[in-house]
Amino acid sequence: MTFIGEIHYFRIPVTNLEDSVNWYTTCLGLKLRIRKEDDGHYYFHFFDPSGNKLQVHW
Repeated sequence: MTFIGEIHYFRIPVTNLEDSVNWYTTCLGLKLRIRKEDDGHYYFHFFDPSGNKLQVHW
């Protein structure tokens, strides 16, 4: 099973949104495919090399 396939929920508080996105892509090796804003909330869909999705929101 892949890294994301084993995770149900986790929370990492961040202070800088751009630094956080860079961390997900650089440190975890995820690809950012969807980024949207809805009423002050930001949603991101990252994918691992196997195509598993990690949805993140701030």
